[in-house]
Amino acid sequence: MLIPTPLAKNKPKEVKLFLSSTKRLSLTRTQSY
Repeated sequence: MLIPTPLAKNKPKEVKLFLSSTKRLSLTRTQSY
């Protein structure tokens, strides 16, 4: 997983939401398999 540095610097809140969403997707994927 790559985190864009400009987004991390400009919008940390959105980055956190993005990370949380990706974590949820990964969990759902692991559960599906």
